[in-house]
Amino acid sequence: MLPLAGEVQLTIQRSKPGAGRSMDLLEHTVRTIEEFMGEPFPVRYVGILFKDAVHAAEGSAGWNFGNVIAQRARYDVDDGSWHTQFLPSLTAHEVAHYYWGGDEEWINEGAATFMEFIVENARTGAPLTAHYYPCAVFETLGEVDQKNPQRPSDGGPWKEFLCNYSMGERLFLDLYRTLGREQFREGFRNLYLATKGRNIYGGIAEVEAAFKKDAAPEVVAKVDTVINAWYNGPTPRGIAPPDTGPVQPDLQALKGRVVAAFVSLEDTFRPWRAFLAAETEPFSVADGAEVERAYIYLGFTLPITTSTKSMNLDVVEYFEDGFRYNSRQIPMEFKPEWRNGWWRISVGPRIGDPWLPGRYSVYLYDGERKVAQVEYEVVP
Repeated sequence: MLPLAGEVQLTIQRSKPGAGRSMDLLEHTVRTIEEFMGEPFPVRYVGILFKDAVHAAEGSAGWNFGNVIAQRARYDVDDGSWHTQFLPSLTAHEVAHYYWGGDEEWINEGAATFMEFIVENARTGAPLTAHYYPCAVFETLGEVDQKNPQRPSDGGPWKEFLCNYSMGERLFLDLYRTLGREQFREGFRNLYLATKGRNIYGGIAEVEAAFKKDAAPEVVAKVDTVINAWYNGPTPRGIAPPDTGPVQPDLQALKGRVVAAFVSLEDTFRPWRAFLAAETEPFSVADGAEVERAYIYLGFTLPITTSTKSMNLDVVEYFEDGFRYNSRQIPMEFKPEWRNGWWRISVGPRIGDPWLPGRYSVYLYDGERKVAQVEYEVVP
């Protein structure tokens, strides 16, 4: 048990002895969220229980029960796996629900997801950007509000309920990048104080009032623009991703080079010459089109070598709203007999989730260097 400023007590009950690094993450999360909110932490005790048996919603990774947070046991690890990498965001999200726990799901989940980025930015310097693939079921946040998709535990489909997260986080992220950190914090704090201790939120009108409260006319105009775009539509489009620098295709550690890149729905490799001539073409997701997965193909050349070489490739995906929605690191291994060849990397939403028509960008990095960049278009 660890005391914090304000006498908040923290505890962890592990799934197995000596598993993860959860206490450090929990302390950092509580301190960071309390500082950002500018209001005392709402409870005096925060406990995390890593145990599947007491978990609430099927398909969810964590759950805030009020007196304790339950997280699935598979995240109680410190082995460099995806579960380890996901644990900080999971912890931040569930701790944020101590501030955001009302009935308006897109405010509740959108605000908690937004706080994931604040916590991770403070811990690692990671950029503030979207976590979820953009909603492909509803066109605007207003439609999400009207349709009120039900939780999966109540029988609703995940693909609809997740729009509360994806559209909610984008509204708050857009307010943040439009207003700046301190002006956003003031509005975010106003919203919390207006809803504090209530189970029933006041919807978009309450959000609007909170961010306009005591604000200068130019701030009020910016709030109107952002809220109107996301809530009433059409949602923001045509915003360029932040990295506009040139591609530098040399794989310096391998003394190799990326020589071609394109996106395709094909799941089989082409002959080398056909591969080099291939181009990215728009593809349709109209009713009846079976698009399970798209792939980015990268052609590469390497010098003769007597040993196996390896490198890590960072893959970053953006939608045309300007938000990154996926980022991952892929280990690549090259055999001595390989002089040229290709990689295939899946892009887009998770298998089974609907595609959202629009333009996409994929950036691939070798360390800090952008070695390839591909744009593709999904049409109705």
